[in-house]
Amino acid sequence: MSSYRIIGLFALLCGVTACERPIPPLAEGKEPAYDLTGYLQEQTARLQQEQPPVLKSVITKGQPTETAQMEEMDWEKELAIFQEVDLSRPACAIFIKRSAIPCPMAAR
Repeated sequence: MSSYRIIGLFALLCGVTACERPIPPLAEGKEPAYDLTGYLQEQTARLQQEQPPVLKSVITKGQPTETAQMEEMDWEKELAIFQEVDLSRPACAIFIKRSAIPCPMAAR
């Protein structure tokens, strides 16, 4: 019975490690398609300083919508999920369109 456990654990370990996607390095001399990390750091600093009020809503199936107004937020924690997205990958470059038009939200 213990040999089945060892085989099962080995299969589980192989399955988990097989799901990892290594990030391919950028080609030499190429800049990232978009500096998401830098942008998020700028926005985090700005939002931490301003602390704008935020409405958060949660919709659960079969339940009424819950809404709460947050006066103070940990913006680093709130924007952390976006840090995990790597738009610098070459595969994502086709979805990014560079524009000379400034973003009105960035000027705040």
